[in-house]
Amino acid sequence: MLQFVIRETDFDAYVGGEPTHSKEQIYAELSKEAEKFFNAGLLVLEPPTGRLPNFTFLVFLQQWYRGIDHPCTELVLVWFADSLPKNINQELGLKIRDIVWDSHAKDGVEGKNPITIVSSGEFGAEEFALAFAIGRRIPHRGWCPKGRKTSEGVIPDDFQLQETPSSSYLQCAEWNVRDSDASLVITMSPALCERTKRVVAFASKHKKPFLHIFPDLVAPMPADIAAFIRGNKVSWLNIAATRSSKSPGIRRFTLTTLNKVFDLLDQ
Repeated sequence: MLQFVIRETDFDAYVGGEPTHSKEQIYAELSKEAEKFFNAGLLVLEPPTGRLPNFTFLVFLQQWYRGIDHPCTELVLVWFADSLPKNINQELGLKIRDIVWDSHAKDGVEGKNPITIVSSGEFGAEEFALAFAIGRRIPHRGWCPKGRKTSEGVIPDDFQLQETPSSSYLQCAEWNVRDSDASLVITMSPALCERTKRVVAFASKHKKPFLHIFPDLVAPMPADIAAFIRGNKVSWLNIAATRSSKSPGIRRFTLTTLNKVFDLLDQ
Protein backbone atom coordinates (compact mmCIF):
# COMPACT_ATOMS: atom_id res chain seq x y z
CA MET A 1 0.00 0.00 0.00
CA LEU A 2 1.32 3.44 -0.92
CA GLN A 3 1.14 6.39 1.39
CA PHE A 4 2.01 10.08 1.22
CA VAL A 5 4.26 11.65 3.80
CA ILE A 6 3.93 15.42 3.68
CA ARG A 7 6.71 17.52 5.16
CA GLU A 8 5.82 21.15 5.66
CA THR A 9 9.50 21.72 6.56
CA ASP A 10 10.10 25.36 7.55
CA PHE A 11 7.33 27.12 5.68
CA ASP A 12 9.03 30.47 6.33
CA ALA A 13 11.72 29.37 3.90
CA TYR A 14 9.60 27.70 1.27
CA VAL A 15 6.29 29.58 1.31
CA GLY A 16 6.94 33.24 0.75
CA GLY A 17 5.62 36.28 -1.01
CA GLU A 18 7.99 37.39 -3.74
CA PRO A 19 5.94 39.93 -5.75
CA THR A 20 9.06 41.90 -6.70
CA HIS A 21 10.64 38.95 -8.50
CA SER A 22 10.10 38.44 -12.20
CA LYS A 23 8.55 35.22 -13.47
CA GLU A 24 11.87 34.37 -15.12
CA GLN A 25 13.66 34.64 -11.76
CA ILE A 26 11.05 32.50 -10.02
CA TYR A 27 11.21 29.74 -12.63
CA ALA A 28 15.03 29.79 -12.61
CA GLU A 29 15.07 29.38 -8.84
CA LEU A 30 12.49 26.58 -8.64
CA SER A 31 14.82 23.86 -9.89
CA LYS A 32 17.49 24.98 -7.41
CA GLU A 33 14.97 24.83 -4.58
CA ALA A 34 13.86 21.34 -5.66
CA GLU A 35 17.47 20.13 -5.54
CA LYS A 36 17.58 21.00 -1.83
CA PHE A 37 14.95 18.31 -1.25
CA PHE A 38 17.12 15.28 -1.97
CA ASN A 39 16.45 13.80 -5.47
CA ALA A 40 12.87 15.01 -5.82
CA GLY A 41 11.02 15.59 -9.06
CA LEU A 42 9.52 19.00 -9.72
CA LEU A 43 5.90 19.69 -10.72
CA VAL A 44 4.71 23.27 -11.23
CA LEU A 45 0.92 23.68 -11.12
CA GLU A 46 -0.99 26.56 -12.62
CA PRO A 47 1.89 28.57 -14.11
CA PRO A 48 0.82 32.23 -14.15
CA THR A 49 0.12 33.62 -17.62
CA GLY A 50 -0.17 37.26 -16.58
CA ARG A 51 1.47 39.01 -13.70
CA LEU A 52 3.26 36.98 -11.04
CA PRO A 53 0.98 36.19 -8.05
CA ASN A 54 2.01 37.29 -4.58
CA PHE A 55 2.94 33.85 -3.22
CA THR A 56 4.93 30.88 -4.44
CA PHE A 57 4.29 27.63 -2.55
CA LEU A 58 6.81 24.77 -2.48
CA VAL A 59 5.93 21.56 -0.62
CA PHE A 60 8.04 18.40 -0.47
CA LEU A 61 6.16 15.08 -0.62
CA GLN A 62 7.35 11.48 -0.31
CA GLN A 63 5.61 8.25 -1.25
CA TRP A 64 6.80 4.78 -0.33
CA TYR A 65 5.67 1.29 0.60
CA ARG A 66 5.35 0.62 4.30
CA GLY A 67 8.74 0.12 5.87
CA ILE A 68 11.81 2.27 5.28
CA ASP A 69 13.63 -0.51 3.43
CA HIS A 70 11.27 -0.29 0.46
CA PRO A 71 11.68 2.11 -2.47
CA CYS A 72 10.41 5.63 -2.08
CA THR A 73 9.73 8.40 -4.60
CA GLU A 74 9.78 12.14 -4.02
CA LEU A 75 8.20 15.23 -5.52
CA VAL A 76 8.38 18.99 -4.95
CA LEU A 77 4.98 20.49 -5.71
CA VAL A 78 4.75 24.18 -6.64
CA TRP A 79 1.75 26.42 -7.08
CA PHE A 80 1.02 30.15 -7.08
CA ALA A 81 -1.65 32.26 -5.39
CA ASP A 82 -2.41 35.82 -4.34
CA SER A 83 -3.30 34.90 -0.75
CA LEU A 84 -2.47 32.31 1.90
CA PRO A 85 -5.03 29.50 2.26
CA LYS A 86 -6.88 29.24 5.57
CA ASN A 87 -6.21 25.49 5.73
CA ILE A 88 -2.91 24.52 4.09
CA ASN A 89 -3.54 20.77 4.47
CA GLN A 90 -6.95 21.00 2.80
CA GLU A 91 -5.50 23.10 -0.01
CA LEU A 92 -2.65 20.65 -0.48
CA GLY A 93 -5.10 17.73 -0.57
CA LEU A 94 -6.87 19.38 -3.49
CA LYS A 95 -3.60 20.01 -5.29
CA ILE A 96 -2.31 16.43 -5.07
CA ARG A 97 -5.64 14.74 -5.83
CA ASP A 98 -5.19 14.50 -9.60
CA ILE A 99 -1.41 14.18 -9.83
CA VAL A 100 -0.15 11.26 -11.90
CA TRP A 101 2.56 10.48 -9.39
CA ASP A 102 4.73 8.15 -11.48
CA SER A 103 4.96 10.70 -14.27
CA HIS A 104 6.55 13.38 -12.11
CA ALA A 105 8.23 11.93 -9.01
CA LYS A 106 11.79 10.63 -8.88
CA ASP A 107 13.26 7.70 -7.01
CA GLY A 108 14.87 8.48 -3.68
CA VAL A 109 18.65 8.42 -3.52
CA GLU A 110 20.19 5.33 -1.98
CA GLY A 111 23.44 6.15 -0.24
CA LYS A 112 26.57 4.10 -0.84
CA ASN A 113 27.97 4.51 2.67
CA PRO A 114 27.04 2.19 5.55
CA ILE A 115 26.09 4.96 8.00
CA THR A 116 23.02 4.93 10.22
CA ILE A 117 21.65 8.30 11.36
CA VAL A 118 20.66 8.40 15.02
CA SER A 119 18.41 11.08 16.51
CA SER A 120 15.60 11.57 19.00
CA GLY A 121 13.34 13.23 16.41
CA GLU A 122 12.24 15.64 19.12
CA PHE A 123 12.81 19.06 17.63
CA GLY A 124 12.84 20.63 14.19
CA ALA A 125 16.39 19.92 13.04
CA GLU A 126 16.54 16.48 14.69
CA GLU A 127 13.20 15.53 13.14
CA PHE A 128 14.41 16.85 9.78
CA ALA A 129 17.63 14.82 10.06
CA LEU A 130 15.49 11.67 10.24
CA ALA A 131 13.37 12.84 7.29
CA PHE A 132 16.63 13.41 5.41
CA ALA A 133 17.69 9.83 6.20
CA ILE A 134 14.41 8.45 4.87
CA GLY A 135 14.65 10.62 1.77
CA ARG A 136 18.13 9.33 0.90
CA ARG A 137 17.26 5.79 2.00
CA ILE A 138 19.86 5.94 4.76
CA PRO A 139 19.09 3.68 7.74
CA HIS A 140 17.98 5.53 10.86
CA ARG A 141 17.25 4.71 14.48
CA GLY A 142 17.35 6.33 17.89
CA TRP A 143 15.83 6.70 21.33
CA CYS A 144 12.89 9.04 21.89
CA PRO A 145 10.96 10.03 25.04
CA LYS A 146 8.31 7.75 26.43
CA GLY A 147 5.01 8.27 24.61
CA ARG A 148 6.82 9.90 21.67
CA LYS A 149 5.64 13.27 23.04
CA THR A 150 7.73 16.42 23.07
CA SER A 151 7.24 20.08 23.88
CA GLU A 152 6.79 20.70 20.14
CA GLY A 153 4.26 17.95 19.43
CA VAL A 154 4.20 14.21 18.75
CA ILE A 155 7.05 12.44 16.94
CA PRO A 156 5.79 10.99 13.60
CA ASP A 157 5.20 7.24 13.53
CA ASP A 158 7.24 6.82 10.34
CA PHE A 159 10.42 7.46 12.34
CA GLN A 160 11.80 4.11 13.49
CA LEU A 161 12.56 5.08 17.09
CA GLN A 162 12.46 3.23 20.38
CA GLU A 163 10.96 4.83 23.49
CA THR A 164 12.99 5.23 26.65
CA PRO A 165 11.46 4.39 30.06
CA SER A 166 11.44 8.11 30.87
CA SER A 167 9.59 10.98 29.19
CA SER A 168 12.62 13.21 29.84
CA TYR A 169 14.65 14.39 26.86
CA LEU A 170 17.88 13.92 28.83
CA GLN A 171 17.60 10.13 28.94
CA CYS A 172 17.13 9.70 25.20
CA ALA A 173 19.80 12.34 24.52
CA GLU A 174 22.33 10.42 26.61
CA TRP A 175 21.37 7.01 25.23
CA ASN A 176 21.68 8.27 21.65
CA VAL A 177 25.17 9.56 22.41
CA ARG A 178 26.08 6.35 24.24
CA ASP A 179 24.89 4.06 21.43
CA SER A 180 26.48 6.05 18.58
CA ASP A 181 30.06 6.19 17.33
CA ALA A 182 30.07 10.01 17.25
CA SER A 183 27.74 13.00 17.51
CA LEU A 184 27.14 15.98 15.25
CA VAL A 185 25.91 18.95 17.29
CA ILE A 186 24.09 21.57 15.20
CA THR A 187 23.39 25.15 16.30
CA MET A 188 22.92 28.47 14.53
CA SER A 189 25.66 30.28 16.47
CA PRO A 190 29.06 29.43 18.03
CA ALA A 191 27.46 29.32 21.50
CA LEU A 192 25.94 26.10 22.78
CA CYS A 193 22.52 26.20 24.44
CA GLU A 194 21.75 24.23 27.59
CA ARG A 195 20.45 21.17 25.71
CA THR A 196 23.46 20.97 23.36
CA LYS A 197 25.79 21.52 26.32
CA ARG A 198 24.29 18.39 27.86
CA VAL A 199 24.89 16.44 24.65
CA VAL A 200 28.56 17.51 24.70
CA ALA A 201 28.78 16.52 28.38
CA PHE A 202 27.32 13.10 27.59
CA ALA A 203 29.86 12.67 24.78
CA SER A 204 32.67 13.41 27.24
CA LYS A 205 31.17 11.06 29.84
CA HIS A 206 30.95 8.16 27.37
CA LYS A 207 34.24 9.05 25.65
CA LYS A 208 32.61 9.57 22.27
CA PRO A 209 33.86 12.11 19.68
CA PHE A 210 31.63 15.02 18.69
CA LEU A 211 31.74 17.89 16.22
CA HIS A 212 29.94 21.20 16.71
CA ILE A 213 28.78 22.87 13.48
CA PHE A 214 27.05 26.19 12.79
CA PRO A 215 26.70 28.54 9.79
CA ASP A 216 29.86 30.63 9.97
CA LEU A 217 32.95 31.11 7.82
CA VAL A 218 35.20 29.62 10.51
CA ALA A 219 32.89 26.68 11.30
CA PRO A 220 33.64 23.18 9.97
CA MET A 221 32.77 22.85 6.28
CA PRO A 222 31.11 19.76 4.71
CA ALA A 223 34.52 18.37 3.71
CA ASP A 224 35.68 18.69 7.35
CA ILE A 225 32.54 16.95 8.58
CA ALA A 226 33.00 14.10 6.09
CA ALA A 227 36.64 13.80 7.21
CA PHE A 228 35.50 13.69 10.86
CA ILE A 229 33.08 10.85 10.05
CA ARG A 230 35.68 8.90 8.08
CA GLY A 231 38.47 9.57 10.56
CA ASN A 232 36.44 8.23 13.46
CA LYS A 233 35.14 5.28 11.40
CA VAL A 234 31.58 6.27 12.21
CA SER A 235 28.84 3.75 11.45
CA TRP A 236 26.20 5.29 13.72
CA LEU A 237 26.08 9.11 13.64
CA ASN A 238 24.03 10.86 16.32
CA ILE A 239 22.58 14.25 15.36
CA ALA A 240 21.56 16.67 18.10
CA ALA A 241 20.45 20.26 17.64
CA THR A 242 18.86 23.31 19.18
CA ARG A 243 15.11 23.87 19.08
CA SER A 244 13.90 25.15 15.71
CA SER A 245 11.57 27.58 17.49
CA LYS A 246 14.62 29.31 18.96
CA SER A 247 16.90 28.89 15.94
CA PRO A 248 15.29 30.23 12.75
CA GLY A 249 16.82 28.68 9.65
CA ILE A 250 18.25 25.61 11.40
CA ARG A 251 16.13 23.17 9.37
CA ARG A 252 17.38 24.49 6.05
CA PHE A 253 20.97 24.62 7.36
CA THR A 254 20.68 21.01 8.56
CA LEU A 255 19.30 19.76 5.26
CA THR A 256 21.82 21.65 3.11
CA THR A 257 24.77 20.54 5.23
CA LEU A 258 23.74 16.88 5.44
CA ASN A 259 23.14 16.73 1.69
CA LYS A 260 26.63 18.06 0.98
CA VAL A 261 28.29 15.80 3.55
CA PHE A 262 26.60 12.61 2.32
CA ASP A 263 27.31 13.54 -1.29
CA LEU A 264 30.99 13.55 -0.31
CA LEU A 265 30.67 10.28 1.61
CA ASP A 266 28.96 8.64 -1.38
CA GLN A 267 31.88 9.45 -3.69
